[in-house]
Amino acid sequence: MYRRAAEGREKAIGAEHGDTLTSINSLGVSLYLQKKYAEAETMLRRASEGREKTLGAEHEDTLTSIDNLGVTLDWQEKYAEAEKMFRRAAEGREKTLGAEHEDTLRSINSLGMMFGNQKKYVEAETMYRRAAEGREKTLGAEHEDTLTSINSLGVMLGNQKKYAEAETMYRRASEGREKALRAKHEDTLTSVDNLGVILDWQEKYAEAEKMFRWAAEGREKTLGAEHEDTLRSTNSLGVMLGNLGVMFGKQKKYAEAETMFRRAAEGREKALGAEHGDTLISINSLGVSLYLQKKYAEAEIMLRRVSEGREKTLGAEHEDTWTNIANLALTFLS
Repeated sequence: MYRRAAEGREKAIGAEHGDTLTSINSLGVSLYLQKKYAEAETMLRRASEGREKTLGAEHEDTLTSIDNLGVTLDWQEKYAEAEKMFRRAAEGREKTLGAEHEDTLRSINSLGMMFGNQKKYVEAETMYRRAAEGREKTLGAEHEDTLTSINSLGVMLGNQKKYAEAETMYRRASEGREKALRAKHEDTLTSVDNLGVILDWQEKYAEAEKMFRWAAEGREKTLGAEHEDTLRSTNSLGVMLGNLGVMFGKQKKYAEAETMFRRAAEGREKALGAEHGDTLISINSLGVSLYLQKKYAEAEIMLRRVSEGREKTLGAEHEDTWTNIANLALTFLS
């Protein structure tokens, strides 16, 4: 419909008419949502350039098209130009709408996302912090957009090993999302899983286990047992159980860890393939879990699969390949 409207309006009233550019912008957004990024970029360039020419560089509609173009460029990993677009949108909106306007904060949040995608974690932290604080002030602490920025800020803090503050952000995000969205909502489970990761990194294994169990069970119920996110949480739960087994010598934890790793390995092999990196991670963890339970014969089978798979996909000299060869050698000595 947007394509028909854009073509019809361009023919009837001209390529630079406001209504034509509105249809072109809408077509670009529609294409972006369908992941047709190249054509979306073309449409959004036309819309932003046309609107800048007819309405001015700081007009609200111009800045909307520029922001949309930035999102499309970001998804295509054209980060340098995406940054320029997001900066133009953020600065223009701050000047015309104010620093705490919802659209300004959306552009600032987009800058954070773009920096995060480039692993520029310090810059991303700055943007997400601005977005989170601004959204909390204008929308409230429990608004969905506020919680999205808080969760993203937690990710950037975790990537910089600022674990204590990252934990605080994830707790706020998970508790706020549970209250606003419900306990098994996808966004809530994302924050719960993130909290589990940060607790794991701080060796708070008992609480991390609870978070991963919550995320794994919730995702299995809402997304399905073989969904990528479910399997990631299942694998993480296995890691926690294994760590608790090592710390406290609880054979029961080893046995449950084995169950989690087996589920994750089988699910990932089915969904991703036998030689995918994530599949091999789960098979390796399963092999180690079996070894710790003195199930040496099956441990050898699993670890051999991993060493052969990694040699094939990563090369014989890769560090991960050598690690698996060393693990495999342990089974021969047992």
